[in-house]
Amino acid sequence: MTDYRDYIEPEFLDVLAHQVSDEARHFYIRVKILELAGESLAGFRPLPQWAQLFEFPLKCASKRLERPYFQVKFSGAFQTVELTATVQHKGVVENAHFNKGLWEGDARRVVEALVNFSREIEDDESFHWSIAERVWARFLTTAELRAEALECAIPALELSTVAKIARIEAAERARGGN
Repeated sequence: MTDYRDYIEPEFLDVLAHQVSDEARHFYIRVKILELAGESLAGFRPLPQWAQLFEFPLKCASKRLERPYFQVKFSGAFQTVELTATVQHKGVVENAHFNKGLWEGDARRVVEALVNFSREIEDDESFHWSIAERVWARFLTTAELRAEALECAIPALELSTVAKIARIEAAERARGGN
């Protein structure tokens, strides 16, 4: 945020800082869930699709380093990624109980922790999405600005879909699936 502070609308600095704080807390909780499962981040390497997804919002927004374009483009991409995370967490909360095998044996504690975590952060994720809604309500007043937002939001949604498919494929390979 500090590298781009001159391009972020001042009224949004506090909500973006709040989101960064939330994300740090989410990371901490995820690490604790990994520990509960007997795992750690030692040797972790993100899938290239995920690295690309999280680098994309700033890359796309940086194509127009001026106000309000940077803010509109960044919010379009970054909060689209957040929306997909919100849907994912909601899916865990609403559907984990359907997979009875998850709730057996030692895995039960980990699944309970994941469901509780997903439930706990639903409000955070909704708040994060609301940042984009606020930016868009404030700035998307012309066809040009709407096009600028979509220039980053649409590819972010595509990248998010590709990253999720890669994650599913990696998980299936890890457990000996297809």
